[in-house]
Amino acid sequence: MGRPREFDIEETLAKVREEFWRHGYTATSLDRLMEATNLGKGSLYAAFGDKRALFLRVLREYASARVAAFGDLHSRAPRAIDALRATLRPAFGARGCFLANCTVELSPHDAEVVALARTTFAALETIVTGTVRRAMNERDLPEATRPSELAAVILATASGLEFLGRTGIEAAAIERVGRNAARELLGDGGRGLRPSRRPK
Repeated sequence: MGRPREFDIEETLAKVREEFWRHGYTATSLDRLMEATNLGKGSLYAAFGDKRALFLRVLREYASARVAAFGDLHSRAPRAIDALRATLRPAFGARGCFLANCTVELSPHDAEVVALARTTFAALETIVTGTVRRAMNERDLPEATRPSELAAVILATASGLEFLGRTGIEAAAIERVGRNAARELLGDGGRGLRPSRRPK
């Protein structure tokens, strides 16, 4: 019988992700990963494979978790328009999105990372498209709204806000840009679309 592993896999993967997130794929050496996890090369390789396999594992898990959290945010919002506004609120700051950072670093020569980024964006776009349709049903967006087109623009704008966060611009300034973007893309949130109540 093989010797049982004496470390927490999820905790180890979290530490590995932090190293790749902080330094990028290329600058994260195996020695750095060994120091961060307090594991030897043999233990890391036996549990996860080489640096490349370890990187892809934490990146895929991050992407899946982000899609799940994003879907939860949109499904739990009291009104769909609230979820759309929240999407245009900066979330990452100077740290940036792990997947976006890796895509910028490794594209176009890393087909696996690019494919993961595209798949993840498509999943996010599907969620936002459904939320836009819900906002239309709730009369918070006009009937003439094109859901998939608006969803793509909202996500592209959110990516732009994330980029601003990485430049070191003050959070308050980026939040103002986000509010302005929400106003331009979402209008008054349906206040002019719902029929007014007749006086009794």
